[in-house]
Amino acid sequence: MLIKVDMPSGDVPTKNLGECAVLACATTRGMIAVIDDGDARAQARARNLRFVTTMHIVIEAYKRSRDTEEAEQLYEALLATDMRLPRVDSVIGWAYEVGLLPA
Repeated sequence: MLIKVDMPSGDVPTKNLGECAVLACATTRGMIAVIDDGDARAQARARNLRFVTTMHIVIEAYKRSRDTEEAEQLYEALLATDMRLPRVDSVIGWAYEVGLLPA
């Protein structure tokens, strides 16, 4: 696959290799990719590849449990690992704002 070739130029050769591997695996196995990187999401869209982000997974967990505190704790725990996620006051409020939860 030419995913790495299509990533933004000027990056060091090892940048985005993990994202490229996830996209390649999802493509060849017909799976849904889990990616947060903006460049990788653009490549997924360009290839009509199904993907979700970590925030989508947190919200899906919330939809199953309806436990707001648990969802907020999960979000905070992910942030504590220095994961690059949107910085929001409330992950549930954010989900309503972006349409992941119905108004």
